[in-house]
Amino acid sequence: MLKDGFVKVNDVNLHYVTEGEGELMLFLHGFPYFWYNWHHQLEEFSKDYRVVAVDMRGYNLSEKPEGIESYEMSTLVEDVRQLIEAFGEKDCTLVAHDWGGAIAWTFAYTHPEYVKNLIMFDAPHPYTFRRELANNPAQREASSYMGFFQQDDSHEILLANDAERLRKMMTEPGKKKAI
Repeated sequence: MLKDGFVKVNDVNLHYVTEGEGELMLFLHGFPYFWYNWHHQLEEFSKDYRVVAVDMRGYNLSEKPEGIESYEMSTLVEDVRQLIEAFGEKDCTLVAHDWGGAIAWTFAYTHPEYVKNLIMFDAPHPYTFRRELANNPAQREASSYMGFFQQDDSHEILLANDAERLRKMMTEPGKKKAI
């Protein structure tokens, strides 16, 4: 049975759910999801691992610190390092999706001693991604939404008209580039 709780890492309280015993398998979700994105995997892998799915900072029940500096890659990577240690471990199997995958790739490169296994969904290897952004117009178009999210007013645009654009983006396949 899943149990939830909060753990303070890197000066932020993060919500998590956990189940099972054994080696740590840590799950990092992508945008705009939260721990529940992994509920089927938690059920399955808790048979052999202690699974932990976290609501990353800024999501769902975890704290949402102010300021863009609170979400810099180095800060998010440090969250992961401290999470592993907070669960009393020196390493883990790290499973990640989408934006959580970008963090996991960076974490694996900067702290390889903490990563027994790295399992990735919808997050290409950083070098491959850079190459494709540089050389593939279709990839640049498909990834253009990332620049939109970095605009100061992106949240206002996404939430306008009862979040109409955000709803379309989440329910209609291939609509990320239509922002």
